[in-house]
Amino acid sequence: MELMKIGISEAAKFLNQTTKQLQRWDNSGVLSAHHTDAGTRYYYQSELTTMKQLLNGITRKNAANQIGVSEKTLWRWDKKGLLKHRYIIGMTCYYLQSDLDRYLALQEEGVAE
Repeated sequence: MELMKIGISEAAKFLNQTTKQLQRWDNSGVLSAHHTDAGTRYYYQSELTTMKQLLNGITRKNAANQIGVSEKTLWRWDKKGLLKHRYIIGMTCYYLQSDLDRYLALQEEGVAE
């Protein structure tokens, strides 16, 4: 079974990003590209699918809006370990919907901060 190779332009469209952003991610190790002998970047479809799933996480701004607190409050909770982000892509923290739902359920029970 041969892996499907995707060029950087098509990969950028698939991820709804710019080619420049993919180059930055490659240079920083966030999403490493493979390179042909001529230096052209390409990706495998499976890697892009995984990245797209990660990008569907919830940013700190959206998480704060969803649970009704400020981004600064969410940042403090993250540092205290009360509601931690799950991963970082570039400089953006992402939360999982399941963690936010769990927090909201605890808040309804009067257990959460």
